Amino acid sequence: MLWPALQLHADGELAAEQVQQMIDTLGLDRVPLTEGPSAAMSIAHGFRAGDDGIRLILDLGHRAEVGWLFTLLSEGEPAATETVEEYRALLRALVDRFGLHIISVDPAATADEVFVMPDPGPDVDESGIGYSWDLPYDELDHIWAHLDLLPDAPDEVKAVKLRELTRTPVWRVAPERLRGQVEEFLGGAGPAR
Repeated sequence: MLWPALQLHADGELAAEQVQQMIDTLGLDRVPLTEGPSAAMSIAHGFRAGDDGIRLILDLGHRAEVGWLFTLLSEGEPAATETVEEYRALLRALVDRFGLHIISVDPAATADEVFVMPDPGPDVDESGIGYSWDLPYDELDHIWAHLDLLPDAPDEVKAVKLRELTRTPVWRVAPERLRGQVEEFLGGAGPAR
């Protein structure tokens, strides 16, 4: 079984030579993966051995014209945290080197790795009329899974996700207790990023 350990989404245009340089730098074979969560976009992959003896697969995928997906998978069991962090640093450095822009990293470790929807702007109805809070959450500790976060995610990552939630129209009708806990978590900073 393949376990997704890390995915980095980036965008930016690369010339064919740059793509080949990236593949060479990562030590990948120009052969697409045939299984796993990134197989549909895969253009190259390679096998590695983690420090803990777990077999790893590093994959490079391409989506649309300017989208890139770097995926680290482990076979059989989850990769060690230290291994994931080594690859996070490697991939972030590679993205910087080739002038790409990070869209998101999963799991996110810093605020700049969280995908945030663009602000809807001033045309959004802010009255809350017609919205209902259909989520079964009224406590901050219960909402992390809904935001696709583990409870032990870094606070700066949690803050970005919470600020994004507070920018949605439905937030205005969220349970008062939850709104208060979120405001307290954010230090009263409100929905601005």
